[in-house]
Amino acid sequence: MKMNTTNRTGTQRGLSLVEMLTAVAVLSVVASLSVGSWSELIGKLRLQSVAQELAADVQLARSTAVALNRAVRLDVQQQATGACVVAYTGAQGACQCDLQGVPVCTAQASVVKSHWLPAGGAITVAANVASMRFDPTIGTVSPTATLRASLPDGRA
Repeated sequence: MKMNTTNRTGTQRGLSLVEMLTAVAVLSVVASLSVGSWSELIGKLRLQSVAQELAADVQLARSTAVALNRAVRLDVQQQATGACVVAYTGAQGACQCDLQGVPVCTAQASVVKSHWLPAGGAITVAANVASMRFDPTIGTVSPTATLRASLPDGRA
């Protein structure tokens, strides 16, 4: 008795091993090309998130100064272990971040908001001034400053 391995139309059913291996090879090439795109996208999204948080910190410092009718300062303090962004009431230098990014203030100062970006992370933050002071009467800042969030590859 002779066995028939084809269906009624005479065509083979299923995929051969060579066809399957070719499909897997093509999919692996496409996947490896997209990994770079995904890592760039993740870096870009993290950078946008930190930049939006810095913008929110500036706005919060300004609105808090006007609401409390007290000067509010915003500092970006570089430590060996990372960068600390702290908004506080009081004189310049009244709040300093420790090595873990926790702000420690004198009795005359209080923290409005702070956050910590550890060293060696994907994003670094820097400012071109030591401290920004937000005026309580009209909400202006002095001195004007540039806050910069950047990735290791230079994108900012």
